[in-house]
Parts: sequence; structure tokens; C-alpha cells
Amino acid sequence: EDPPGPRTGPFGEIHLAYLRDPDGNKICALHRPKAA
Repeated sequence: EDPPGPRTGPFGEIHLAYLRDPDGNKICALHRPKAA
């Protein structure tokens, strides 16, 4: 996985981070900043 931070995709800029819960499940945190 890439480190947490901004990414540019087909829908514009997003900020992503991945983490694992105590059972080992991967969770994706995603934030879409408002368009300027």
C-alpha cells in the first residue's frame, strides 16, 4: 500500500489512508475535499 495522503484520480483529488482493525480487517479512510 502507498502511505496515507493525497491521490489524484478520475474524480479529482482524494485523501486516502488504510489501517487494520484488531481482527486484521483492512479499513479505508477516504476524504474528498470540496472543489475550489
